Amino acid sequence: MTFTVGGITGYWYGLIAGLGVLAYLLVAGALGYAKRLPAGTMRLYGLVGIPLGLLFARLGFCAANYAYFTETVSQPWLMLHFWDGGFSLLGALCGLTLAALLTARMRKVYFGTMLDVTVAPIGILLFSLRLAEGFTGSQLGVGRQIAVGSLTTLYPWLFMQDQMGTLTLYRLAVYRYEAAAALLLLILSLKLFYSHQHRRRARSGDVGMIVYALFGAGQIILESLRDDGHMVVGFIRVQQVGYALMPLLALAVLGARYLHIRQKRGAVAAAWLLV
Repeated sequence: MTFTVGGITGYWYGLIAGLGVLAYLLVAGALGYAKRLPAGTMRLYGLVGIPLGLLFARLGFCAANYAYFTETVSQPWLMLHFWDGGFSLLGALCGLTLAALLTARMRKVYFGTMLDVTVAPIGILLFSLRLAEGFTGSQLGVGRQIAVGSLTTLYPWLFMQDQMGTLTLYRLAVYRYEAAAALLLLILSLKLFYSHQHRRRARSGDVGMIVYALFGAGQIILESLRDDGHMVVGFIRVQQVGYALMPLLALAVLGARYLHIRQKRGAVAAAWLLV
């Protein structure tokens, strides 16, 4: 879906995503100020994070669709045509994490602190990207077809309608569920960030890992509802596999951090059992 301003054509997806990136960086800057990071740290993160996020988002998409570019269309150079679309959210998050690491090294601050500051407001970015999927003409963020019934009548906002002549088909509006989940994650992560900040023995990086773990766990379910063919290899959703690794990696790091503390061993064991 496009719009025109002064003869210039723009895309609603890009506009909403760009505004979301700006809002995310502004809130991350406020959290960096609360953590008393050196002046200019978050500006540097933005300068590093935006290109790295786009690069890794494109690399992730192309890696998952390598056979399409090299065999189906036999034009591997099309992978360089990033302006034609095709990005991976999981890849973008990897790029932002790497940007946080590089910024921490350049500014000589703890990587854990940078991780907390940059991951706590990630819900803003996720929310905007999910809303933007609604402007792709039902190409992204749609789910399986649902039979018409009382649920489609009482809660029409849960579904998207496809008109095929006189027949109306209802499909799950997964992007809306994911946007709502992003808002809940944002509220929880900000509350966790400020409560963690006032704890004496709080360790930097815990907030970032917990938020990533919660996000990954939620996406395992939400990705299973999608039916848009985005980054599917055979019958496997590539991003769903990556999201499944997020809580496992976070739990492994947190377990290594706290397993030597006798009072924490029960909590670590319980967390693994829950997984």
